Amino acid sequence: MDGIRPGLIYISIIAICYYCELSVCHSSGNLSTNHQWQKCIRRSSDIECNYIPNDIPTGTKTVHLRNLNSIHFPDNVLRKGSFTTHNWGQVKQLEFSADDDWLETHETVKVFYSLCLSGLQNLEVLRISISDRIEFTPQTLAGLNNLKLLDLSGCRRFYLDNLVNSLNQSGVVPNLQSLNLSRLNSYREGLTHTDWFFKVIADKQIKELDISSTGINLLNVTALFKNCHYLEYLNISRVKLNSFLYEYLYQLCPNLKYIDASFIIFPSTITADFGPTRVISNTTIAFDLNWAMTNHLRTVEFINLAAFVTKRTSYPSWSGCFSGN
Repeated sequence: MDGIRPGLIYISIIAICYYCELSVCHSSGNLSTNHQWQKCIRRSSDIECNYIPNDIPTGTKTVHLRNLNSIHFPDNVLRKGSFTTHNWGQVKQLEFSADDDWLETHETVKVFYSLCLSGLQNLEVLRISISDRIEFTPQTLAGLNNLKLLDLSGCRRFYLDNLVNSLNQSGVVPNLQSLNLSRLNSYREGLTHTDWFFKVIADKQIKELDISSTGINLLNVTALFKNCHYLEYLNISRVKLNSFLYEYLYQLCPNLKYIDASFIIFPSTITADFGPTRVISNTTIAFDLNWAMTNHLRTVEFINLAAFVTKRTSYPSWSGCFSGN
């Protein structure tokens, strides 16, 4: 028994020190009169922190920064220099989030400043889910050359033009494939998806686009069809649509495989000069596979057209899906 005890004591000391370093560390710096605690919890190759550590353990691939307190960021701005070590440069996924109930009594990062993420050279997934107001600068995403997925689905007070201006910079996120804007700016006025927005989608060769559960003042359908050459996945479900622009086109999204257009809320009545029906309301829509537009959707493997509704009506019980190929 005596030969086992030193090993147990040694392991216990390591465990205590590891917990001290990664799980609960007292904050440093000027934190006014409040005693704030900085915490990190590690699970395998993932860690979750309520502050940004100077460094992270070797082998960390996913970091979740939750409820970052603004007292650590002058003027609520995240600036360049927060992610500078070699270990930060190996991170694959990074998420910023803030709980709504926590935001009732605290403030978090509001501005992601130029090059603030540039130390994350191998980052492939960036998620931001903050319902409070946030902003990007034109160079916020600069340096993220390996980024494949940008998920802003929880940013309910974030202007679309602000994002487009950041994406529209030369050389920024050259390998971006997926853009999730579900619920974007849903606590403010509706979005306007113009030709400028869809031109950026084409220039970045985006394959997956999610704009579900958003309020859209104006959707430029013509611009979407002209700039969807690389698009394979499109989710526009539960969109509240006020108005749209459309011209008949013969070239439609040649690589599109998946469309979810379920539970879209249209204006009370839409009269259209295309397709097998003229009036779209909360009724079943005839879907003629010989219709000219669908002839250009032969690559599509799944279409969800469940429950089209209008603003002044409740959801109908009818739903339907079409699976091709």
